[in-house]
Amino acid sequence: MTYRTVSVSVAVAVVALTAIDAFIVYKLQEPGRFIGHVVLRLFCFGIASLAAGLAAQRYHWWDEYVGRAWTLLFILYALITVREAINRLAPEAGAAGEALVIAGNVAAVGAFWLFGRVLHSAGLEFYGSRMLKIGVFLVAVAIACALVLPTIISSLTDAMPGIRRASSLASAAADMITFILVAPLLLTVWSFRGGQLSWIYGFLALSTIGWMINQAANDLLPAPIIRDGQMFGFILACASVTAAGYSQIASSRRGAAHA
Repeated sequence: MTYRTVSVSVAVAVVALTAIDAFIVYKLQEPGRFIGHVVLRLFCFGIASLAAGLAAQRYHWWDEYVGRAWTLLFILYALITVREAINRLAPEAGAAGEALVIAGNVAAVGAFWLFGRVLHSAGLEFYGSRMLKIGVFLVAVAIACALVLPTIISSLTDAMPGIRRASSLASAAADMITFILVAPLLLTVWSFRGGQLSWIYGFLALSTIGWMINQAANDLLPAPIIRDGQMFGFILACASVTAAGYSQIASSRRGAAHA
């Protein structure tokens, strides 16, 4: 399967799953709607965590630099998969779910920090002028602040239990950092445009953009389609991580075949 085929597959999957949620699951009566929504979300989280885990395994988990990044990404998606199941199926165990959110967000920051520094770790520099690099980072910072600061303020001012507040703040802080770290991902895509790494990092950047859409939907979309916008962003994020994991494994196999 070529990288372009993977891209088309991601687009088809995102459109199809979003349509299934909007036009089938959302139209069901309870408890069918609840069950369908849970199954769809767990499916998306599950395939993303599986792809990240297989990519980490391909690079011997913690033994190699890229393997560490994929291991942390696997931990993130595995933990939020479990958290999703707890929140939906055992809401009385909410504290455990919030603890998983905190741990998962720490893993998320570590994963995208490692991905963002892959060129530096290889002794290479981002392609482009200094002004281009600064501009990309400033745009990323501005978008991250616009999307996340309202959540941080809300978490600080709203009355909520301690663990819930800690979880909300940890999630918001992690979102802020990972949204900013989309800048080095995009610069890596630009530096290796046309090559295998550009596709892998393009999918990783697209996954972050998916979470940005998920975050922004509540503030930017009209009420009737907020759910659809959030699900679109969520599904895009999970599908893109899955595609990135597959592409990383495929790239490794191609490299081994030519060694």
